[in-house]
Amino acid sequence: MIMEKMIDRTKIRSILLVSLANLGDIVLTTPVLDKLIFEFPGAAIDVMCGPAGEEVFAKNPRVREVIINRKHLPIAERMKLTAYLRRKKYDMAIDLKNTALPFLAGARYRTGIFKPKMPSRTHKMDEHLVALQCFGISGAGASFCVTASADDKRLVDAMLSACKGKKVAVISPGSKSHLKRWSAEKFAELSDLLIKEHGCEVFVIGDAADKEVVKRMKTFARYPVQDLCCGTNIGMVYELMRQADIVVTNDSAPLHIASAANAPVVAIFGPSDEKKYGPVSESCAVVAPDRSCRPCCNALCKKGPAEGCIPDVTVEDVYKTAKELLGRACGENNHKNR
Repeated sequence: MIMEKMIDRTKIRSILLVSLANLGDIVLTTPVLDKLIFEFPGAAIDVMCGPAGEEVFAKNPRVREVIINRKHLPIAERMKLTAYLRRKKYDMAIDLKNTALPFLAGARYRTGIFKPKMPSRTHKMDEHLVALQCFGISGAGASFCVTASADDKRLVDAMLSACKGKKVAVISPGSKSHLKRWSAEKFAELSDLLIKEHGCEVFVIGDAADKEVVKRMKTFARYPVQDLCCGTNIGMVYELMRQADIVVTNDSAPLHIASAANAPVVAIFGPSDEKKYGPVSESCAVVAPDRSCRPCCNALCKKGPAEGCIPDVTVEDVYKTAKELLGRACGENNHKNR
């Protein structure tokens, strides 16, 4: 049971939202920002997050300041940061990491260090929104807060204008965990099918950590793709996905950006729990191994194979699912205007 705190909304002039560290997790916290913007239209909102989230929040015109919270700060630097937060005199602090920071910052209204009890397979987006319930704020109707700048849109429009009416497919073959990474060879085969059977223009995205897997995918692909690895920012990826006809991705940050863009998305899952981390687009599907031991959410497979269960997912399974979403999008005249 969540105990509500009586708040005087007229006195909420400044708010601190403490988000998370990894990009995918950060994207899943943005609906909380959306609700704060809606509920407190006159308040100044600062967001604290890991370095990966700076770009997500900095482009939002309602965010006054993005405060970077780096791991392993020396105690003296941590004390300076806390003192800085106290000088900001926040009226409300929502900490999605459930630390003592809102108390240390001196916020009048604040979340506690104990998470409210939730069903074990609650989606993380909903779990974050529950933090607002202690202030009597419902999470209903919350939307993602990922934005693209005018420059991001212009660059993406220029890329897509060269597609000459082709369907646009976005593939994200990377993932931090090797257990969540479908093979580059299979992504290449899928890409070939999307190009050959559906006339798609395939854009492959990724960051510096994904360079090798993207290179490997291109080596195995029979048809050329548009390699955007290390060539986009978060806003461009969001806009590209917003205009895409299909997105295929592992369980990684681009999956959650696809959800934010409401893109038709096929998510390939291994050990992770799709009930907690799966896509939430209007048109989406999950392809996962049929094993009784999953979702285990383990960093290493207890059964021994270095690659875990994700090799069980076949190209045929993913292609069939992608084909269904492509057909659905065509039948509905797609979800976007391009």
